[in-house]
Amino acid sequence: MEGKVDQKRTTVHADSMEELLEKIREVDWNTFQTGNEPEVGRKFDFSI
Repeated sequence: MEGKVDQKRTTVHADSMEELLEKIREVDWNTFQTGNEPEVGRKFDFSI
């Protein structure tokens, strides 16, 4: 799909700004799926 951008999202929690920055830097984006990859059983099409 031309012109479509894949998005990856995660949530990071921390008790301090320094800890938050450290955790953000440690996120391994290669372990997350994009929103375009189907999840098993997530969507059903019941249309006829």
